[in-house]
Amino acid sequence: MAKRSPEKVDLWTAKVIADKPFRLATTAMANKAARSIWAMVTKKQEYRQPAF
Repeated sequence: MAKRSPEKVDLWTAKVIADKPFRLATTAMANKAARSIWAMVTKKQEYRQPAF
């Protein structure tokens, strides 16, 4: 989705896709998601939308 319509994704994702090879970008996005999930589970908190 981000590749077809980059205006619909956050700035970090668009920058990673523009700067890195596609497989590296998808790995970076998966790593970011895993870190967020791990933090929410260990701290027993719900997801908070980041402030821009």
